Amino acid sequence: MENLALAKMALADESQKEAALLLLQLIEQGADIEVQTFDLATARSENDPFEVGSFRSIWIASATDSSAEVSFRPNSRNKQQGAVPLTKNAVFSQIVPMARGYFHWSAQAGKTMTVVMSRLAEIRPGSLINQLAGGVTLADGSSFTVSAAVLAAATAGLIVAQDTDRKCLTFVNESGADLWIGGASVSNAGANKGVLVVAGEKVVWRNTAALYGYSVAGTTLTCMNER
Repeated sequence: MENLALAKMALADESQKEAALLLLQLIEQGADIEVQTFDLATARSENDPFEVGSFRSIWIASATDSSAEVSFRPNSRNKQQGAVPLTKNAVFSQIVPMARGYFHWSAQAGKTMTVVMSRLAEIRPGSLINQLAGGVTLADGSSFTVSAAVLAAATAGLIVAQDTDRKCLTFVNESGADLWIGGASVSNAGANKGVLVVAGEKVVWRNTAALYGYSVAGTTLTCMNER
């Protein structure tokens, strides 16, 4: 089953090849790995969840897209226990192994998800959901790129395109003058007036939508895009 899952992921896009390599590394290190592929087109109800055995870490190694989602209850199928939503690249990790877990999901046409489970190893490829002392912490992102956004003078220009896998975009207005950010028609006045970013101010954009900027004199922004 593991080799079949690896072959399927290796034939996918670059991000899935990275997932396949990490899975192969875990297997070579002797980790006790189980792989399941869920067809999300058919719903799995809370009353009839998909049950998995003992685990320490669960990793959503791949999915059709970042909107594909399953819900997971560790150790109990009791509805009084809250379910954790899991999407592409998320990890649910425990300090000690748990006896069982339960997945359920709503019908999501055309979507699939590959889940990797380890009974003993802790998997840490990207987004991490980690239960500690009864709480839950979430850390997003596993990689980043740095790019330059060139804004022509007195014209709305694209800072960053829409990206459903983006966790965060960060940049500083180093132009020495005011900058306005907003939609595709953003301006410095009127109905399309954007949000003012003064010289030297840092912007942290936690959104997957496209972002545009307007500079009277024009400028170049250095952006860090986390995924």
